[in-house]
Amino acid sequence: MTTVKNTPLSLRFPSQTRNKLVLLSKASRRSQASLVTEAVDNFIANYVQLQEWQIEGVKQAMKEMDEGKWIDGDTAMEWFNSLGTDHENPIPEAK
Repeated sequence: MTTVKNTPLSLRFPSQTRNKLVLLSKASRRSQASLVTEAVDNFIANYVQLQEWQIEGVKQAMKEMDEGKWIDGDTAMEWFNSLGTDHENPIPEAK
């Protein structure tokens, strides 16, 4: 089993945020460091999940383009620009 070593990191917060963190730390009886670590871990986990989702979307789109399934930019823009008008174009279909 690999042991993960924690490395110190210095962060600067606006005074108002720091004050809220101090109050939260006292109310929850948890250290400020543990609260910040949890917040950063959650943020990074969500960020990584979003990046993975975007990468998979791009891969899928590239695969579909390789298969010849795509809509040219002019057609897409014509449809987009028609949205909300009295003469909306139907959703274009991939060719």
